[in-house]
Amino acid sequence: MTDFISFLRWWIIITTFGLVTLPILFRVFRYLPDRGYSLSKTAGLLAVGYTAWLFGNFGFVTITSGGVIISLVVVGAVSAACLRGEGWSEIVKWFKKNWGMVVAVELLFLIAFGFWSYVRALNPTITATEKPMEFAFLNSVIRTQTIPPADPWLVGYAISYYHFGYIIMAMLAVLSGVLPSVAFNLAIALLFGLTVVGAFGILYNLIAVSQQPTANSQQPSAISNLFSSLLAPLFVLLGNLNGFLEVMHKGAMFSPEFWKWMDIKWTNEAPIPNPA
Repeated sequence: MTDFISFLRWWIIITTFGLVTLPILFRVFRYLPDRGYSLSKTAGLLAVGYTAWLFGNFGFVTITSGGVIISLVVVGAVSAACLRGEGWSEIVKWFKKNWGMVVAVELLFLIAFGFWSYVRALNPTITATEKPMEFAFLNSVIRTQTIPPADPWLVGYAISYYHFGYIIMAMLAVLSGVLPSVAFNLAIALLFGLTVVGAFGILYNLIAVSQQPTANSQQPSAISNLFSSLLAPLFVLLGNLNGFLEVMHKGAMFSPEFWKWMDIKWTNEAPIPNPA
């Protein structure tokens, strides 16, 4: 239950960041069919994160819940300026016309974010590759609260490494009140979810622009465009089949000759059948 509440907090915060930034995207991406909605969560994190980073470098804010809220208010003020004139009515009109796409994006993000959160919950250990170093950086941002964050190994020095992404995830951690270890795994799941909706949105816009109706053509089906756009996250996330092949190898599928022929590290030996 605790992990679900942590997940829910992150989803609410990320969605809020996206909605606050949406008026800016409506101006910047006014020629795109989705007006940047599919990128709103990513843009919200970047906008609030950059504001916090910029203000933090001048000593105006720290990476605390208060500092993050101040940064969010600043981004909200810019968004409010974008609503002048016909801005608000234009957004309402667009939502009424494109509610199907909005629901599809929200469901897709929720499913992708939730699914990979579940995957990480099955193996939440922060080991292997660069994870211990990344976890150290995340903890450094959360504990020191300053920008640039302190180097976790060299006292008195700042992190001599790119660290903007860790600042963004630390913002979500302090604002949601979750443990750093939980935040680390939610951050991995979040990147998965943002990649899914980002790829979906790019293909959706490309299809919608290429199918603009002419005098002799019919209006393309919105449902058809939505389903076709699902191919983008499918190909982006499954472009490397190594993980899928490892699952098949673990299940002792195919013959030893097949795996020897594939000659992929870790799976080029005969699989060991699971005991009945």
